[in-house]
Amino acid sequence: MNTKLKLYDGELDDAVIAGAVAALDGLTGNQNIPNPPVDPGVLKIAIEAYRAAIGSNGGLAATEQRNKCRNVVVSMLRQLGDWEDLQRQDSERSCESLAQECEDLFRKFSRLIRRSALRVTGNWHDAEDAVQTIFVKLLTHGISPELTANPKPYLRKAAFNEGLKIRQSQQRRGLVEQSEDEDFDCVDSSQSRFDADTRLRLKEAMAQLKPHERQVLVLQYWQGYSDQEIAARLGKSRCSVGMTLSRARARLKQLMS
Repeated sequence: MNTKLKLYDGELDDAVIAGAVAALDGLTGNQNIPNPPVDPGVLKIAIEAYRAAIGSNGGLAATEQRNKCRNVVVSMLRQLGDWEDLQRQDSERSCESLAQECEDLFRKFSRLIRRSALRVTGNWHDAEDAVQTIFVKLLTHGISPELTANPKPYLRKAAFNEGLKIRQSQQRRGLVEQSEDEDFDCVDSSQSRFDADTRLRLKEAMAQLKPHERQVLVLQYWQGYSDQEIAARLGKSRCSVGMTLSRARARLKQLMS
């Protein structure tokens, strides 16, 4: 609804009527305007009276009545116009405030969000896409009280969910190539907490495991994924991942003893 009310003083009657009807249409049944400054029913009556006065042929008295009805309609339109201006200013201030809040959140938590998404997506490019998606949603839908009260857990969960959506979308399109060993070479890492002999025995034992058992062990104990994150990454249920981990641990313990 945009009434452009300041133009109506010099407008013809038909133009004022058209503007009033447009304003009435914008008000009627509009849930985004729960408490308008002008009652739609009253405006409708004023428009009908104005139309009747325009069609009346009664000399000076009819002209005075027409002008009176016109002034009533124009006054209502001006009230709506002033109200629209205030609403627009409030909206602009709200948008500026939201943008500042999102900027503060990005500065404080973007690294946390990116790392959390990375645990699901497996690469930085997709993790960055998840970060951008989260902040676009915040700018579009606003910041919830839950986010304000507990930003870290809220944003971790959001990062996981967005990363999961990206991962699942790629799996549906056949874009994800899952390695059987999932960085199995990290067992030989010089930064391992095991000594050289233990690392060698561990690698030999790991090599004897089934590929999917080796995969979940590396994801959990070398890359730090939780059961839920592994399930999301591999497209399996959490229960299935838990059972595989349990069997793999038991088998590895037996091979290492």
